[in-house]
Amino acid sequence: MVLTTSVIVGRKFNKVIRGYDPRQVDDFLNEIVQGLDRHNRENNTLKKQNIALAENNISLKSKNSVLIESNAALVREVEEFKNSLKKYKDIENITQYSIVSLREVSDEMLRNASLKADIIVNEAKLLASELIANAELEKERMLSQVEQAKQDLDSYKSEIKSSLVHNVEYLSKVEAEAECIDELWIAPHTLGVGIEC
Repeated sequence: MVLTTSVIVGRKFNKVIRGYDPRQVDDFLNEIVQGLDRHNRENNTLKKQNIALAENNISLKSKNSVLIESNAALVREVEEFKNSLKKYKDIENITQYSIVSLREVSDEMLRNASLKADIIVNEAKLLASELIANAELEKERMLSQVEQAKQDLDSYKSEIKSSLVHNVEYLSKVEAEAECIDELWIAPHTLGVGIEC
């Protein structure tokens, strides 16, 4: 038999001479009925809440499965992002290494170019010094040749003057002798007198 408030209220006891005070028993039974009513109301409220919680649990399970799927998709996206990020990091590292390598090669090329430029400048200075020295020597040689040519010219002039003076004197002498011969040739025929030349 299920104990309900109507069962408790409807229960009748036999009266005995030395039994319990009926009013106290009725009061106690009223308290039990009130407690049982309260307990039943609470139990019904809890059952309703339990049903609501079960429905809510079903809804939450459905939402949870959606969230699990969404979380799995997010995890996949995060993994893809991590992979992409790793690729970009690798590319960044390679780019950074390439930049450093290019900078080192560029610096080395600049150093080599500077050294080559210094060598070329020094060689050019040395060549220029040699050319200037050779030009100075050539100038001195040419000046010496010019001076020698002047001296030779002066000498030739003197010789030619001397030769010309000598030739003029010789010509004068030859002319004088020719005149003398002419006179000798003409004179003996005409005068018969000898002429000395």
